[in-house]
Amino acid sequence: MEFFEILIHPKERMEQELRNVDVNWAHKRFAIYGAVIGLLFGLMFAVLGGIIGVAAGGATQNSDVFGLIAGLGFLAIIIMPILMALLTVISSYIFYHIVAFIAKLLGGNGSFDANYFLAAKLLLPLIVVNIIMFIVTMIPYIGGIINLVWFLYTVYLMVVLVSVANALSLGKAIVVWVILMIVGFILGLFMAGAMLASLIGAVGAGTTTLN
Repeated sequence: MEFFEILIHPKERMEQELRNVDVNWAHKRFAIYGAVIGLLFGLMFAVLGGIIGVAAGGATQNSDVFGLIAGLGFLAIIIMPILMALLTVISSYIFYHIVAFIAKLLGGNGSFDANYFLAAKLLLPLIVVNIIMFIVTMIPYIGGIINLVWFLYTVYLMVVLVSVANALSLGKAIVVWVILMIVGFILGLFMAGAMLASLIGAVGAGTTTLN
């Protein structure tokens, strides 16, 4: 049960883990997680590429078309794990720098290293339980309720993480996450607005060309 100790007794276990902060270990944990996700996506692309390749090759009576599309699909098995590993490490690195910065504004005395390391420690146990919860979802009636309870507990774990890593009260740790959500929402609006503006511009340019 030691593997799940950080989920069962999060505050106590995280406080113990702070004595052995290792950023390089955290990099590897996030990279492995990203690589596994990338491999799954790569396999999906490979299967999809094979199906499309067979369909396209049969429709055009051209085996080269099948070879090209299927080849691109299988190439994804190699590229996606590497790409996702890099993206996961970089995005996590940036995100927990932001977490540490906001926590300091609220009086925290933690560091990026502490936030990043504890997040990496939580990662694998959370994934295992989330897989179990995915299966539990299939249970009629109670599956959804159990998943809701687990979701709320996951939120609590993330609050405890920020609280322990930055020596903040639970209340201030909640504020950190609220600020992060607000910032994320605003950035999302800006990105959506930029995409919409680009789309409108492209449509307008196309209309002008036709006229």
